[in-house]
Amino acid sequence: RCRQPCAVSDWRSVPRVCCAAVMLARRPHSLRMGARYLLGSSRNSPLLYRQLVRSRRSSTIVSVDRSGLRRGPELARDSEPSSSSSRASSPLDAILVERANFRGPLSMAEFMNMALQHPEHGYYMQRDVFGSAGDFVTSPEISQVFGELVGVWLAHSWLSIDSPRDARFVEIGPGRGTLIADVLRVLDQVADTAESELRVDLVETSPALREIQRRTLLQHATPAASRATGRGDTLSTGSGAEGASKPTLDLVLRSGRKATVTWHERFDDVPSAPTFFVAQELFDALPVHHFTRGRTVWEETLIAAQGGELAFVRAPSATPASALLSAYPGGALPEKIGAMVEISPSSWGLMETIARRVGQHGGAGLVIDYGKDGPAEDSVRAIRRHAPAPLLREVGTSDISAHVDFAALRGAALGVRDSVWVPELLDQRAFLQRMGIDVRRD
Repeated sequence: RCRQPCAVSDWRSVPRVCCAAVMLARRPHSLRMGARYLLGSSRNSPLLYRQLVRSRRSSTIVSVDRSGLRRGPELARDSEPSSSSSRASSPLDAILVERANFRGPLSMAEFMNMALQHPEHGYYMQRDVFGSAGDFVTSPEISQVFGELVGVWLAHSWLSIDSPRDARFVEIGPGRGTLIADVLRVLDQVADTAESELRVDLVETSPALREIQRRTLLQHATPAASRATGRGDTLSTGSGAEGASKPTLDLVLRSGRKATVTWHERFDDVPSAPTFFVAQELFDALPVHHFTRGRTVWEETLIAAQGGELAFVRAPSATPASALLSAYPGGALPEKIGAMVEISPSSWGLMETIARRVGQHGGAGLVIDYGKDGPAEDSVRAIRRHAPAPLLREVGTSDISAHVDFAALRGAALGVRDSVWVPELLDQRAFLQRMGIDVRRD
């Protein structure tokens, strides 16, 4: 996730390590390039988290014993002069303070969930945060070439397993919809699918972003008659998994091929079928727990309310989340006293779900993000208007992000044991070159 808006006219000027990409696929021998595992590391990149958490304000005042809590670790997360606390200055600040007063300190993961996905005040829930006019810029917004090359990878993976007619193309966390629109432009030109309808599934929890995605798709395709309203420029209600109603948009692409786009709250809601998925800057959006190695236990970093302010504290003993450390799928954790780690069980669970779907029904997946081949130490950051922002102040008005642990994602995928292949590591430049960016640029 870029901290500054930029425009790249020559892809040779893109930094060699701009982000990382992970691919996984079912093991069939015909999958060649379509089944590579890509990874690159990034030294100073932020990440973010997305999950829906409901919070209810309570008027009850409850006294919580915090006498055993230690002062929080000195973390490089807040750009304020004092990084340990920050006074409430947004509606969500007040909600978080009240919640911490009512039930005690929050974990970092709980804080991130509320900051990004609170139904009323969450960062992603109400507005467009992307692009030069927002808070950060992603690769699909810089050039259509990026999305088209992702489309080349998806098309190749699809063709490699004989182009199943019931295949579903899934993007999780589609942002503005720019990437999937570019991908559809490529899939529309694949000869083997000239007479088939494309089924596209977008996993998105934000109503505001769903509307932006709809408008983006309508800029790149002709709307077909809506199932419910007779109009092609509005979302109709189709039948989703388990009979649930799902927002659906019917499109006619330039070749005349039909495409049906369906929105879902969760990846689990996407119907079972050969699945080809892409997640571009998604796993950086999932919550993490932060721990520091103490003399006897891993001490979790928590966020407490102190005098009407949010402040970092450290639990002196094991917390419920401490049990998750033993399930870490990325290898051994450091044992040195004072070592810090971030773990993201939400990421592990999602990768396991995706890998199981690919292993059981066929398909392939591509994950592109910032991160490293192991757990980050202290990567959680807030960004507003393309610049660092205080993490505990004006919560809900800034993007929050952290480095992705690619070792953990790989371990989670391989742990499924359903014939899933997680191949070699590549940085983004190498991936784009393999997809033909030099030819596309020329």
